[in-house]
Amino acid sequence: MLQPSNAQQQHPQTICFYSDSAAPLAILGGSATARGGAEKQIAHLMAALAERGHQIYLLYRVPYTDGWADQNDEHDTYGGDSSRERALAVEGITAIPVAIDWRRPWSLVTLWQKLAHLAPDLIYARLPDDFLWLLALYAKTHKPTRFAFALAHDRFCNPWQSYTYHRWFHNPLYALGLAMA
Repeated sequence: MLQPSNAQQQHPQTICFYSDSAAPLAILGGSATARGGAEKQIAHLMAALAERGHQIYLLYRVPYTDGWADQNDEHDTYGGDSSRERALAVEGITAIPVAIDWRRPWSLVTLWQKLAHLAPDLIYARLPDDFLWLLALYAKTHKPTRFAFALAHDRFCNPWQSYTYHRWFHNPLYALGLAMA
């Protein structure tokens, strides 16, 4: 097992991971079938960094249904309304659901507010998402926060080929996120 360096022990980082679902939590909980490799990489990276003493948060999207999350997923059981929200902790990782939706533009403020409350040193995303641009914009306007986007698949290098549904909407938003990263 790797031991944390003295610098890490003295200055733990606040790292905020972003996911379009709670799949990384399910993986940490033992599920072998929760989505794909990118989610597994997020889960294992979060666990390794938490083990080394860093403060780890997972902001994950939940369906926006009048402020309450969809009850179908066992991890998506908490509402997006911050007054009713409860955070879920798994292996030293604090998971926070975020209910955001393009059909409700005011819901984007929720993501910004959660980031402002956490004040992360690093925001990390691994999958194409309509809201990457917002994560990158937050990092650009809140120094010393940095934003990192890691490509999980070669197809994600070209934003115009990343989404197969509603390409006219999702691909330009993803392209904006890549340009800002």
